[in-house]
Amino acid sequence: RLRGAAGRTFAQKGVYVGRALGFVAISSLRSHRLNVDAASMTSPQMPEVPPPGGSTPSTPAPVGAMPPPPGEMPADFMVQAPTVASPQPASRFVGIERPGQIAMGLVGLSVLGTIVQIPVSLYYRWAITAWLGLDLSTDDFEAIEIAFIAVGLANLAVYMAAGVASIVWLYKANQNVHRLPRVVPLEHTPKWAIWGWFVPFLNLVRPFKMMDQAWKGSRVATDPAKELALLAPWWAAVIVTFVLSRVTPSGVTLESLRTALVYDVVGCVTSIISGLLFISLIRQITRRQMSCIERVVSDPTGRGVPLAPEPYDPSIVGQLAPVGVPNAPFGRRNG
Repeated sequence: RLRGAAGRTFAQKGVYVGRALGFVAISSLRSHRLNVDAASMTSPQMPEVPPPGGSTPSTPAPVGAMPPPPGEMPADFMVQAPTVASPQPASRFVGIERPGQIAMGLVGLSVLGTIVQIPVSLYYRWAITAWLGLDLSTDDFEAIEIAFIAVGLANLAVYMAAGVASIVWLYKANQNVHRLPRVVPLEHTPKWAIWGWFVPFLNLVRPFKMMDQAWKGSRVATDPAKELALLAPWWAAVIVTFVLSRVTPSGVTLESLRTALVYDVVGCVTSIISGLLFISLIRQITRRQMSCIERVVSDPTGRGVPLAPEPYDPSIVGQLAPVGVPNAPFGRRNG
């Protein structure tokens, strides 16, 4: 009994001692944690090293948390709108100033050649009359005839060069019309600025239509619609010159030669008129179109003056991007 009572007493004392040691251990751990927290609050924190990508990962807000007021909102909380590069519509257009200058220069040179051809033709007419009346020797007549033919061939070469330059200018002008804002319906594609001069019977109308389209299409919606006053007189002079160049008197007589020379002189006059009017038309259309292109290009966002729509492509149906989506890979240009 004494041994049992002593054992129970010793066991109870061991329990009491263990409880006391545990209490001391817990108290020491609590004091150590409080010291660590106090040191972290007083000591400066090291800045966080951003990841290799250069952006600091943001801490997600807790679920249900309300955003702070706008005045206290942190910088990284704001949603930045995507930066969309402003459109560069200048690449859509082709230059017409230089082709217009070349065309005007060659047409002016052709006009000068035609002016020279008038006195040469009159002198040649006098030479025919004098040679038939035996008042002019054959050698002198042949020299005058050679000079007349040389002037005519030189004038023809300049006329053809001016025609090519004018067609190039008209083609480029109609290309730009199809890329400018649509303010009038366009009836003809730019290729008719070339083929319209060579198709029989169609060449009596189509060049006039292409010039009119280049004029009317070279404006934006805010420009007043007005007709080109010199267009109809120019085309009338062209038609008269064309008809007179096709008139050939019957027979090879003195009277028929004189009639042919009269037609030639009148055709030279109408050709000079048409050339001068055409130079004025090129200058007016070029200035009007360049002014319109400058206003389209100068718009910083591309929204103030809308560009002409892209050609319709049925293969991309169903792939069109929603309106307002920047940098859309398919469909018509947004914004």
